[in-house]
Amino acid sequence: MCAELRARPDDEPPALALRHALSVFTSLCDADPDKPLHMSRLILNTPALLARFLERQSQCQAEMADILARRTGAEPDADLRPPSPPASPSPRSRPRCAAGWTATAPRPWTSWSTRLSR
Repeated sequence: MCAELRARPDDEPPALALRHALSVFTSLCDADPDKPLHMSRLILNTPALLARFLERQSQCQAEMADILARRTGAEPDADLRPPSPPASPSPRSRPRCAAGWTATAPRPWTSWSTRLSR
């Protein structure tokens, strides 16, 4: 996803760039819906895999935040909170929100599909 985000046009709005970057993840689900479901279950039910998944996800969040900061002209390590109203998320918060979705989405998804298969 980070490579896809880096490859997006510089003048593309950050939210749209993130949407396209996340399409890498969603296209994997579309190609073979059972595979990501089984992998998600395995990761969520194996403590060592879950720990590594969360560690890698944290690294990806930080990398995406840096990419977005550079795209918006902000210093990657600077305080990126905008002077605008609180309802406007900062460039650093957007990838964390997006990556947070990828962390929490598998839990209800795996339990929902388990109920369907009974």
